[in-house]
Amino acid sequence: GVLVAASVVLLALNLRTRRTTLYAIARNYLLGIALAPDGWLYGSENVFGSEQTTLVRIRGGTREVLGEFHGVHGILVTPDGLILSESYGGRVLRFDPETKTTEVLASGLKNPSFTLPAANGGWFVSEFFGARIAHLWPDGHLTTVARVVKPGPIESDSLHRLVGVTQNGTTLFRVVRGHALAIYP
Repeated sequence: GVLVAASVVLLALNLRTRRTTLYAIARNYLLGIALAPDGWLYGSENVFGSEQTTLVRIRGGTREVLGEFHGVHGILVTPDGLILSESYGGRVLRFDPETKTTEVLASGLKNPSFTLPAANGGWFVSEFFGARIAHLWPDGHLTTVARVVKPGPIESDSLHRLVGVTQNGTTLFRVVRGHALAIYP
């Protein structure tokens, strides 16, 4: 199944039956969600018109506030904590949900939206206003992987190629030798 956020409602979609069931309800509309292997659902709740987001986790009817951030869109669950793309803050963060400590991995980015582990270390980051997919190296420096107009979510396909969608949802792209090539439409 797939989790689908629709404003404050989070639905579980069964891809086989195409039926939805209520999974959770947030206090404000959700900018980002991620389901951890231990069953915690992490979400960033945003008040419309505000750049502030509240990072929460929900499981079995329990809702816990973890912290306040500036526009977290992408949430990536890793063994070392959450990787947060703090879009309005221009930062990529590592957040430990147990200790509630935050480590800045990079700052000064142009609206980082989503992150993905890079096979050779560090992270790939989509930068909406930066019009690129960047490689955030373990030492904190950034290099451009490919230029993309308004990149949004990114992922690796079954062949471990970097793919993504533009923020308006109209173009799917694949990164090939430093270029983003449209694969749909």
